[in-house]
Amino acid sequence: MSWGEPTGPIDVTPSDLSGAAATFAGGQTRLDGIADALTTALNAAAGMAGDDKYGTKFAKSYDPAVKALFKTLSAAVRAIGQSADGLVRTANNYLRADHHSNPKAAKDPLVLFPWPGVIDDVMYPDPPSAIGGGSNHWPPPIDKYWANGHQDRLRSAAAAFRTAAGDIDNLGTSLHLQVQAITDVNSSGAIIAMSGFWGRIWHTADPGGMAPLSTAHLACTRLASVCDAFAHAIDQAHSEFEHKMTEAGLAIGVTTALGVLGTVFTLGGSDAGAAALDAGEAAALFASVDGVLDAAMADYAAEGIAELETVLASAAEEVPEVEAVDAETTEVSQALDREMADAEARGGGGSGGGGGGGGGGGGKPPTGGGDPPPDDPPGDGDSTNPRDVHGANRLGRGVDVDDVWKNGDLYIQNDGQLVKVLETGNGKYDVVVRDMSNPTGGPTTVIKDATERYIENKLANGLWE
Repeated sequence: MSWGEPTGPIDVTPSDLSGAAATFAGGQTRLDGIADALTTALNAAAGMAGDDKYGTKFAKSYDPAVKALFKTLSAAVRAIGQSADGLVRTANNYLRADHHSNPKAAKDPLVLFPWPGVIDDVMYPDPPSAIGGGSNHWPPPIDKYWANGHQDRLRSAAAAFRTAAGDIDNLGTSLHLQVQAITDVNSSGAIIAMSGFWGRIWHTADPGGMAPLSTAHLACTRLASVCDAFAHAIDQAHSEFEHKMTEAGLAIGVTTALGVLGTVFTLGGSDAGAAALDAGEAAALFASVDGVLDAAMADYAAEGIAELETVLASAAEEVPEVEAVDAETTEVSQALDREMADAEARGGGGSGGGGGGGGGGGGKPPTGGGDPPPDDPPGDGDSTNPRDVHGANRLGRGVDVDDVWKNGDLYIQNDGQLVKVLETGNGKYDVVVRDMSNPTGGPTTVIKDATERYIENKLANGLWE
């Protein structure tokens, strides 16, 4: 996907676009900070689900979903940066078009907006697993009925996800309003393309999978909910466990022996009547504890966390790689070349009419008569038809860009770009123009079979030297 050609009615100034680019560049920084803060919080909550059968079930879908979340955040960071870059290029394309369409301004240096300095790409480390050493001091066989997840860590993770969801929502809304401020007053094809690209980064009321930023918001909201729910389920299971202990007449006491904290069980409140439960008795006694956690796992599955990994991956893949190209000014420049040549043919000497064959008409026009020069045949370098713009190391309709750049004659364009011209025979030339400040290194203009007159006009008018 690309944008950059200034077409259609323009009701927005280049400075507006440059300002929007700065907002998007700042948005990328904000999102990168959101991802970093979430990473820090999840590192602190490592192993929050414990390592019993319920913690393992929780992590089975939680772990891959969170890994996918950070890959999706990475895609959103990259895409927002590309938006900032595209907005600056579009602003500069308008400046180029204005500069090249004004013969008086053509002699002045072209001042462009600076590159926004965004991150090209970022890869976040995988967050830690929710599985980790549990908290359980009960003796066998009843220890297996004590959920050993860490409620405090689960709630800390939930708070971090909830904060990230709110920050992402605020970011998406603010950038969406920035886009609307431009598109509501503009029907340029370049701006419409930019708006379409933004719609594949943030989609209002995204059900999941349509755009990475809005899907990341959805994922953080759901993950916050399930972390809180699992912590609450563990609380309930612990309460049920203690209730069953009391109901069975097992008193719970705490003693310290040799500096080790242990738990003492007594039957009927008497130390002398201490008894141990076998596995069958424990299973019967604590069946309701398992029931609490089984119900929690069913609710967890209903949240769709197992599907979240696929939804997030789909959203990340929805982001197209934008090819933000510099606009072709060849069409405007060539039109000016032709008009100046026509004027010279009719008036004989350019502005002022006093030189060469001008004024009294004593000179012979270039065509041998009073008619303007004939049009060149279709397909030559005075036509805009053959022009094409490509990324680095690609061919422009039969032009070997690398060969022209290696073997062509070097010129400097009046806006600071470098020009390479390679003669191909029969008075034809291939032309490649590059803006060396462009971080992509791609050509801004590629022309096949430019005419000798086209080259001479560039030099005569001071556009190349």
